[in-house]
Amino acid sequence: MPRVMAVAFEPLGRLHYFDPGEFDFAFGDAVLVPTGDGIEVAHCVWGPADLDWAGDLPACLGPAGPDHLQRDATNRRRRAEIAAVARQLVSRHDLPMRIIGVDFVDQSKDFDQQAVVYFEAPGRVDFRALLIDLARALKARIDLRQIGARD
Repeated sequence: MPRVMAVAFEPLGRLHYFDPGEFDFAFGDAVLVPTGDGIEVAHCVWGPADLDWAGDLPACLGPAGPDHLQRDATNRRRRAEIAAVARQLVSRHDLPMRIIGVDFVDQSKDFDQQAVVYFEAPGRVDFRALLIDLARALKARIDLRQIGARD
């Protein structure tokens, strides 16, 4: 029977399941997990348990250290700043859209910072001018993604 643990990236966010390996984590522990954008910090929602699990689980990479926690805190602040700037520019451009969330990928301190801004709108929105202003204000690559009720 494999050992399984659940983590979440946000306090009430979606659960992601990992193989804890030789580590024993408790509720609230900060752990490192692989994602499509690299290694990220998540928090243990329920610790390792022996479960009847079908399929392979990605491995948890271990506990998060102080430098990982600092990077995570910096990225959270950056996401909040990006959301505030995006909301301000949406109202300035008088667009019928509402900012839902922001993902920020800092692949390096020197280059390739990308912000993904999720928004909802009643229909199609011409946001070309907004995109230019966002990229200029944030000095990052911007990806605007419209989400619907199912997302």
